[in-house]
Amino acid sequence: MLDAVSKFLHHLEAAVGASPHTIRNYRLDLQAFLAFTKKDCTLGQITKQTIRAYLADLNLKGAKKRTILRRLSTLRSFYKYALRQKWVETSPLEAIDSPKLDKPLPKALNYQQIENLFNQPDTTTLLGLRDRAMLELFYSSGLRVSELAGINHSDLDYQNLRLRVRG
Repeated sequence: MLDAVSKFLHHLEAAVGASPHTIRNYRLDLQAFLAFTKKDCTLGQITKQTIRAYLADLNLKGAKKRTILRRLSTLRSFYKYALRQKWVETSPLEAIDSPKLDKPLPKALNYQQIENLFNQPDTTTLLGLRDRAMLELFYSSGLRVSELAGINHSDLDYQNLRLRVRG
C-alpha cells in the first residue's frame, strides 16, 4: 500500500500539478490512514467497515468535521486513482456518506447597530416611512426577507389587526 500511496502522490505532483501544500496534506492524511490500518494490509483488503472504523476513531480522537471531510476526500481521490490504475475493482468509499458540516448561527446585531439601521430611512417621505415600517416588521416578527418582500396590501386585515404571510 505504501507503494500505491507514493505513486498517487507522484501523480498529483507530475500529472495534476497539485500545489506542494496539497501534496503535503494528502501525504499526511494518507499516512494517518496507513497508521490506523497498521500498514500491513493491501488496497483490496480495505473494506467499508475499515473506513467506518477509521472515521469512528477520528471522532473519538476529537477531530473536527472539516478534518474528517478532508481526510475522506483524500481517501476518495486515492481510491479513484487506484480504480483507474486497476489496482482495485471497487472503492470501499462508495457507500460512505460524508458528515454534514454544522451551519454556524447567524450573528445578531447589537442594540446600537439596530438603532442605526432603524434611523436610516428618511421618515419625512412616504418611501422612508414604508422602509421604516418594513424594518420594524422584519425585526419584530422574524419574517424571512422573501416573506416580507411578498407582502401585498391585500394581506393586511385592518379589522382584526392581522397580517397574512405566505412563505
